[in-house]
Amino acid sequence: MFSIFDFPLAQGDLNGLREPYTALLTEKLARKYYGTTDAVGKTFKLNAEYNFRVVGVLKDIPDNTALQYQMYTSWATMEADSNSRHMLNNWGGIQGGTQCYVLFREGHSQAALESAFATFREKYFHPEVRNWNIPATPTSVSGAKAS
Repeated sequence: MFSIFDFPLAQGDLNGLREPYTALLTEKLARKYYGTTDAVGKTFKLNAEYNFRVVGVLKDIPDNTALQYQMYTSWATMEADSNSRHMLNNWGGIQGGTQCYVLFREGHSQAALESAFATFREKYFHPEVRNWNIPATPTSVSGAKAS
């Protein structure tokens, strides 16, 4: 996600997000819980169960974007956590809130993606979910990086 969208960091480093149980907070959330935006290195407990370390603070998210999340946790957490790991290789891990963003190279189109997706769905989807339709929706998201 951070290779597609330009989310400016106020402090910290995106590389830290490669480790399990790490998170990025927005300035707003850092101020709410720590009273300051200087939250890098601090820890918090998520869902009264998981200890996370703050590796970066993002500039506050603009109001003109659909990406209004105040916290981003590492994908490595799902891989490391025995309670979540099973969702990575299980069709039950796909949830209604799951989003996938694709940045097209010059000369590629939404129609080409949708055409290729039909074959992909037939080849890789479990027979019980092959009827799922996941449309490609063009969007102009503020903060998208140019390619």
